[in-house]
Amino acid sequence: MVKKIFLSFLLLFCLTSTVSAQTHKQVEIFDIEQERVVKKVPVTPDIREEVKQLIERTTSVYPKIKPIPNKGFMIKVPLHPAVHIQNQWLRGKVDQVILIFPPNEHPFYLVMDKRHRPHLFNIEGETDTLLEMLDYEPEASE
Repeated sequence: MVKKIFLSFLLLFCLTSTVSAQTHKQVEIFDIEQERVVKKVPVTPDIREEVKQLIERTTSVYPKIKPIPNKGFMIKVPLHPAVHIQNQWLRGKVDQVILIFPPNEHPFYLVMDKRHRPHLFNIEGETDTLLEMLDYEPEASE
């Protein structure tokens, strides 16, 4: 049941901007509680490189069963050209990353493999630089 809800939510988030992302290649910041995209930012080479570095530092999978929190935000980053990811869990090209920022927890990210299966990994290191590049400061959590 949780998996179905997660996949439905993920599909909704991915599909809401497929056309826009294809034509404009924008980063989208999605507020989970508001259930809407709150900001769009063009993908720059610096943003792409920062996300690529986050992916390359992957050393562990995200362990929780329910990955999408009730609060927080997600950042969808289209990667064109695609970035090659290679770790003990996944090998292949990734053309989109969704970074998930739950309140009061360390962020993690989601990528889909070529068979469209979700893979969740912990983010190693800080994400402050990326948030500064996006000029996004999340609201303080309760």
